[in-house]
Formats: sequence, C-alpha cells, structure tokens
Amino acid sequence: MRLVIHAGLHKTASTYLQHVLVLNRQALRARNVYFEPDAHMLANHGTAWMTLLDNVEHVAAHIRLAARAGYDAAILSSEDFETLIFDHERARSVVQAARQAGAVEIEWHFCLRDPGDYFASLYAQLSKLAFVEYGAAFVAALRDGRVRVFRQQRRYPLYWDFCLDYETHLAAFANAVACPVHLHDFRDATPFPGHAAVAALAPGLTLALPGESSRNRRVAADAAEAGYADALAAILGPADLGDRVAGWFRARLHIPEDVDARCREALSRKYAPGMERLLQASPLGA
Repeated sequence: MRLVIHAGLHKTASTYLQHVLVLNRQALRARNVYFEPDAHMLANHGTAWMTLLDNVEHVAAHIRLAARAGYDAAILSSEDFETLIFDHERARSVVQAARQAGAVEIEWHFCLRDPGDYFASLYAQLSKLAFVEYGAAFVAALRDGRVRVFRQQRRYPLYWDFCLDYETHLAAFANAVACPVHLHDFRDATPFPGHAAVAALAPGLTLALPGESSRNRRVAADAAEAGYADALAAILGPADLGDRVAGWFRARLHIPEDVDARCREALSRKYAPGMERLLQASPLGA
C-alpha cells in the first residue's frame, strides 16, 4: 500500500484541500484511495496530535483499516504534522508504525509559501488559538527559521512548531525519515494549492471543488489584535499590575503596517531563495 502524508504547511490552503478530500471521498474510494477524517473533524488532526503525545497507534489504525478494505493507497492530512519536521524521532515512529501496519511506500507532502507571507498569516491565525508576542516570534523566525508556540489548553500537545527556513529543516527531515519528501508551491493554485498531493494518488481524477467558504482566510489585523487582547486579559487575570503596566502590554499588541511589512521582507530575503532551490530539488530523499 502507498501512503501519502499531507503535512501542511499551515496557512497553505490545507483546510481547503481537506474540504476537497471530504467532498471527493467516494470518488477517491472508487479509485482505491482511502481517506477517513478523524471523528468530528474534516482531517486527521487528532491523529497528528496523538503522534505529538507519543502515540502512533492512530496512524497504524488508519492503515490497517485501509489494508483490510483492500485499498491500494491512503492519505492522511493534517497541518499539525508540521511539528514533526523538527522532531525526527517521532517522525520515524510514524513511518515505522505505518510500515508495520501495511504501508509499503510512504511519502511526505508539504506545500511551501513565501516565508514572509507565511509568518504574517500564521501570526494572525494564532490569535484565535494562543497568545504569541510578535517581536519574540519574529526574532525566533529570523534566528532559528522556526517558531514554537505553547498550548493554552490541556487536551492538546504541549507545543507546535512552525517552519520558515525550509531549506535547512526540510532537508534534515528528509534525511531523517528516509522517505521521499514532495514539495509543492503555494503559488501553484489551480485548482488549489497542494493539489498535486491528491493527484499523486488519483491521477486524472476530476475533483469536485467546494465553495469559497471552505477557505480558512487570513484573520484581519484588527481582529487578530482583538484576539490577542482577549488572550492577554485572560493571562493577566486579576493580577494587580496596575493600569500603566497592563496598558503597556496591550500597546504592544498593535503592529504598525510598516513594521509588519519590513519584518515580512526580512524573512523573505533570508529564506525565500532557499525555498526556490528546494522546490527545484523536489522530491527530497527519493
């Protein structure tokens, strides 16, 4: 059996791709391709979360179900697999579990977006999920080529990692997992970014496309600022910081447009050339 693991990245139309998979699930099954979202979800986020908690049984269970039903191929999709780019031991555990369950060919698929644009969209998106200090995130991205965000709810993994220096970190990942790593260009948006990850399993299949409401569009700047203000208020709680201190923290939530633009430009200058080289070299580790 052939297994495709579509691992994001975040903010590269992964949600839309997952809507496509759900909408075309029966057509894919007619082509002997298994896709089954996790309970109450459109994708395999629960499976990804469990891998970050050292439980790969959910990966194995999907493959066993597909094998017993006689499918030739399977796809797992969750942008939360992105953290595994940096966690090679857990990534190898996913590969081992899939092979033991019956997957003979295993591929990882990532869609890459201009790093500056990715950072801006990611920062806005995270305003709905966690508290992220813009300056600290930018410095980490520029220094390390990655951003780590810690959870705020107990049911999720401890943290998530997000990749911006694709050339460094994905090359190391490909070497660690010893599987082909296919890279897709976010700008290749017809019919949707990352479409080649689906086409790899069902070439020639005409996919039904969901409406525009299936796109997880970037959170507007004012909405992101409001989201972070709410998160900050929850963190500060009843602490006796005084109006001046609390006001200073809240003032830092506003990111002037020119500052944001210069930060995006700096990340693009540093990492976009490597992204272009990597796209030319895809697949890695083949």
